[in-house]
Amino acid sequence: MSIGFLPTVIDPEAYKYYVEQFLCAWERPCLAAFDQLEAILMEHLLQLSRIHFARFDSSRFLEAVK
Repeated sequence: MSIGFLPTVIDPEAYKYYVEQFLCAWERPCLAAFDQLEAILMEHLLQLSRIHFARFDSSRFLEAVK
């Protein structure tokens, strides 16, 4: 028994349009998340390099590692 208000055949272009709109809305948040992740990772790596190479602080070696 069919309820009758949902179409059984949907134009493929409609699928394409709605998928593209959905994906377009996620582009900025995803890029922002990756930018934040990169900043956090770089800060963590800099802290590790400071800890590991702290004994070379008097030379320019630590700056070269950065």
